[in-house]
Amino acid sequence: MKTIDSIMSESSSKETHSHRNISVPRAVQLIPKSFNGNPLELRKFIQNVEDTYEVEDPADYSLLLKFVCAKIAGEAKTRWLSRTHLDTWEQVKAVLEEIYSDRRTLDYYAHRAFTSRQSQAEPISQWGTRMDTV
Repeated sequence: MKTIDSIMSESSSKETHSHRNISVPRAVQLIPKSFNGNPLELRKFIQNVEDTYEVEDPADYSLLLKFVCAKIAGEAKTRWLSRTHLDTWEQVKAVLEEIYSDRRTLDYYAHRAFTSRQSQAEPISQWGTRMDTV
């Protein structure tokens, strides 16, 4: 997987820009995986897209959005296509978060943390890992 720094250094050696912007096809390389509707992968997908927008020229945002939307696949694409008002990344992100993000309250997490107990055969490291996910 390419990092922002490696793509930026490749780009700066081939192109001379006064800003640290790169071409849209190169920027899309920062989004290695498509999002198919798995809620566990939503945060990573959004972060990759946000990183891509940081290195892209704002004049190319509408073109970049087309590439980003091409990275949405499966059930997520079907649900996304049913929306008609998605002209910016912020709108697409809001829809993805509305559909796929975890909407639990602080009380839910507090209850899970305070009522969780280590089972008899469970090592402390495993219980600690389970608590980290809460």
